[in-house]
Amino acid sequence: MKEIILKENQSERKCYIDDLPIKDLIPKEQIEIFITALAREIEEIIRTKEKRRAYYEKSKVRPEVPP
Repeated sequence: MKEIILKENQSERKCYIDDLPIKDLIPKEQIEIFITALAREIEEIIRTKEKRRAYYEKSKVRPEVPP
């Protein structure tokens, strides 16, 4: 596994992939577009996961009902 360093990584989480493509065969413009799109997708996945976690944690807390 190799770590990918993402620009503007607000979540500070690390991203790993199994294998890298042959970078010399891909035009630089396409690589930049791909990395930007990938970073946005990862950020959206993290945001969704954090929202789900917050909802789950909130649903676990139930106020005590007095007898």
